[in-house]
Amino acid sequence: MIMQLAITVGAWVVLMFVTTNIVGFLVRGFFQNPEMERLATESNPVIQGLARSQQRTQKRLNVVAFALMVGFLLALYQFWNVGLVIAALLMIGSRIPDLVWELTNGTKVIGNLRKPPFWILSTLLSWASLPVVWYALNRM
Repeated sequence: MIMQLAITVGAWVVLMFVTTNIVGFLVRGFFQNPEMERLATESNPVIQGLARSQQRTQKRLNVVAFALMVGFLLALYQFWNVGLVIAALLMIGSRIPDLVWELTNGTKVIGNLRKPPFWILSTLLSWASLPVVWYALNRM
């Protein structure tokens, strides 16, 4: 029982790390940082060129991140089971609203400072993926 719990928590942490990073790459291509938008329009020509270059690179990275996400989900399904895919989708779904809020406001949520209303729902989705991982690894 302790070994099952340790494997579940380890798999959950790895899954959380991978899905958070992949969705971070993906969402950043769809929502531009307001500071970058300001730099691309209101600064000197050299900085404007660098900001536009960074925006183009973000769009390319967005395509790569989408391919990585699809490949990752297919690999989870192929090598393990659909339960881990569902857990990964729960983690992705829990991270997207928070990340969009961070990108559009330019700041992270720290402590109780300016937590958006969906923060509790996204936290619950994230924790709900833990029993799904346990079920997928130990019962399917």
